[in-house]
Amino acid sequence: MHLLHLPQAERGARVSCSVAATVTSLAVVTVPTRAARIKIKLPAITFSGLPRYFATFKKEFEEVVIPGRPDTEIGALLSDAVPEKHRHLLRNLDLSNHTEAMKILQEEFGKPEHVMNYVVSELCKLKLVTSDKLFVEFVENIEKI
Repeated sequence: MHLLHLPQAERGARVSCSVAATVTSLAVVTVPTRAARIKIKLPAITFSGLPRYFATFKKEFEEVVIPGRPDTEIGALLSDAVPEKHRHLLRNLDLSNHTEAMKILQEEFGKPEHVMNYVVSELCKLKLVTSDKLFVEFVENIEKI
């Protein structure tokens, strides 16, 4: 986790930002100070749609996006962070209901069974090793999983 110290900010006015998620655009964070507001561009957090990466996405979204934003804006950012093919899960919710949206995503992608099934399916896709060259490829593929 990286802490950005803001010039001319009140004591304790820090922005926490982790960059393990995919960066596709920038979000603006406004930090109040005594004299004026300072705007800092932070990377927008997106979710790949793969269960294996949901826990990281949720943690980073809650740390970076949620603090100090209106509910409607959080809901809009959450909807934008989800891949288009999974947005149907959130279509019937108001943007201000971001907590329910996160619960739905948690139910769909965040259960341990989903992660295990994803990893096992990736392992099952690997080819049988019959030569030294295939063994090297096998090890490289295992490391990716």
